[in-house]
Amino acid sequence: MHIYHRIGAVLLSLAACQASATPAEDIEQYLTHSISEQGLGVGAAVVVIEAGNTSVITLGLANAKTQEKLTRQHALEIGSISKTFTSLLLADSVQGKVVKLNDQVAGYMPEQVANEANGLTKVTFADLATHRSGLPRIPTDFSPLNFLDPYADYDREHLWKFLSGFDKTREPGTLVEYSNLGTGLLGELVAQANRSEYDKLLEQKILTPLKMQHSFINEPADNNQKVASPHFTANSPAPRWHFLAMAGAGAINASINDMHRYLALNLAPSGELADAISLTHKPIADVAPGLKIGLAWFIQSTPNATYHWHNGGTGGSRSFMAFDKENQRGIVILLNAAQDFDALGHAFMARTLGQYLADQTAQHAVAPDQLRKLTGEYQLAPGFVLSVTLEDDQLFAQATGQGKLPVFARSDTEFFFKAVEASLHFELDDTGVAQALTLQQNGQVMPASKLSL
Repeated sequence: MHIYHRIGAVLLSLAACQASATPAEDIEQYLTHSISEQGLGVGAAVVVIEAGNTSVITLGLANAKTQEKLTRQHALEIGSISKTFTSLLLADSVQGKVVKLNDQVAGYMPEQVANEANGLTKVTFADLATHRSGLPRIPTDFSPLNFLDPYADYDREHLWKFLSGFDKTREPGTLVEYSNLGTGLLGELVAQANRSEYDKLLEQKILTPLKMQHSFINEPADNNQKVASPHFTANSPAPRWHFLAMAGAGAINASINDMHRYLALNLAPSGELADAISLTHKPIADVAPGLKIGLAWFIQSTPNATYHWHNGGTGGSRSFMAFDKENQRGIVILLNAAQDFDALGHAFMARTLGQYLADQTAQHAVAPDQLRKLTGEYQLAPGFVLSVTLEDDQLFAQATGQGKLPVFARSDTEFFFKAVEASLHFELDDTGVAQALTLQQNGQVMPASKLSL
């Protein structure tokens, strides 16, 4: 397909979005186009609550190989949104007087580990839940047998061994630094404080009361459960993630129907979990200008709204959840491929959806001959290369060991990904041939020179 035809299709999609009646319809049309026409994903399950109306949307496939359609009952990996469930278990334990937020966690660890874990002195449950413990993102001795299923062999023995030798680099409670290890440890300790296991406590305190019948840790106990398969990209299956220890950091699978129940509870806390839910929402620490954190939940302030949110990702799944209690608006986006639509969710919550859709569809036209001059192998680091290729007049980029993703033009030299929050800037010689590029992603700027053929 010629790139000019591709852009024309996008603009037609935008016109359809502008004519639609609700934000949910805009979101559905945009995701339909992104997944079915641009190959940005495999399946998507979404719930949108707006102006007293609820829309539950499922698009695409649960499994690209079998062509099984995604339904409301299919469970998807929700990744780090699991952390909000872990913080809810903590808050419920606080309400039940099992623990206190300011309790030092060393008192809840095995005695020998606590005696040797000098780096955890003064660390509290609240510190773990707000990423202020001083623990690294993952254990520094983390060495998976299989990097495609990285937590599958990391058990409590590994966890306690690492913590026994951990020396803190800063005082706890002073700086927010995101830590899977911290929240994973939180899940382990809250479960032990309740004389339970994490999965059993989750089932008892949250999944059963909320009737989340299509949610589980690791493999489902019920063989009749519908489970969506993860994918790196549209045509590249990914393995599921499994957890031994640290399940509280990202092990939960849930259907969109179940996440609808969870979203509704956060929008209007009720029942036995009402006080615990409300406790998780309270802001505790500043993260950045306009951004605070409660118990796992980030709290975003924008000119048009203030809302709580969290996102998540595994090797082959992405997720986003946000809610605005004051205005009773919320959204959950679950995807079974490694392309996120976090920016779409933020735009809905910030009431900038129309502008976001316009920005996403207003692409710059670059002739195929010029696109061909951008192709090549670019070395980001020794052994880590970004391959830029052209297929059917569409430019793609693929990093070593990762899936191939389409990139789209803002100008002749500036390109952006829709699947991830990243962009490319190409440096051209006098003939228009790229000699180097710069990748910007997650606040990092990574220059790369073109490798000689």
